[in-house]
Order: sequence, then structure tokens, then C-alpha cells
Amino acid sequence: HSLFALVILLIGASLFGVGPWHMTFPLVFLVMIPQLLLTLGLGWMIAALGVFVRDAGEAIQLILRVGMFLTPIFYPLEIIPEHLRPWVLINPMANIVEAYRDVLLRGVMPDFMILGGVTVVSGVVAILGYSWFMKTKKAFADVI
Repeated sequence: HSLFALVILLIGASLFGVGPWHMTFPLVFLVMIPQLLLTLGLGWMIAALGVFVRDAGEAIQLILRVGMFLTPIFYPLEIIPEHLRPWVLINPMANIVEAYRDVLLRGVMPDFMILGGVTVVSGVVAILGYSWFMKTKKAFADVI
């Protein structure tokens, strides 16, 4: 899905003569690594939870909607008051979104210390999600 959206972004940027034609553009694939790990781990956790808790889908939709508005996707991080920014940046997706903005829109290198930390956290989430899924999958047939 992200690759498809990236292609649309490139086509739109080419048509309108603006956009992500910076030297940092190839780093977008590096930024995708923590996003992939995080979403994979959360996907495994939610999939296993959804087998046992039937109404988990409705709760997940609400959590995702709230998370989307708490992550600076539709607004820049700079409009958040300085004293609240550390709270927003606890969210790993906020750091990933800022790294995307750095490499695609601003044409600057992402902060590799922060990106590395987010990658480690995302890796831990992926390992925990996989472990949880593998541990609970034995009971899937009994519950379904």
C-alpha cells in the first residue's frame, strides 16, 4: 500500500512540478523499515486478539482513529506547543512521519539516532507480536 501511494506521490509531484526530487529521496526505503516492523508486529497482535475477542475490531477502529489524530499526519509537528512535543514523540509513528517529511519534503537527512531507536522499538514490537501470535495460534481452531 505504501509503495502504491509513493508512486502516486511521484506522479503527482512530476505533473505539478513540485515534490520529493531531493537527494534524500532514496532514504525513504530506510524509513519504511521501522514502519514495516511496527505494523507487522501490531498486525500479529491484533489478529490473535481478534480471534479471542470478537468485538476487538470496533475497539481497534476507535484506537486507530484517535491515534491518527494524535500523530502529526495532517498537521506539522511545529504547531504543537513545545512543552507537549515530547509527549507526542513517544508515539513511534510520529517519529516515522517526521522522518518521511525530512527525506521527501524537506530534503534533509533524517535523525538517524531517533530513527534507529524507533527501529529497535519496532523490532521489539514485531518480535513480541510474532511470539504472541505463535503462542496463541494453537487455540485458534478451538475458539473459531
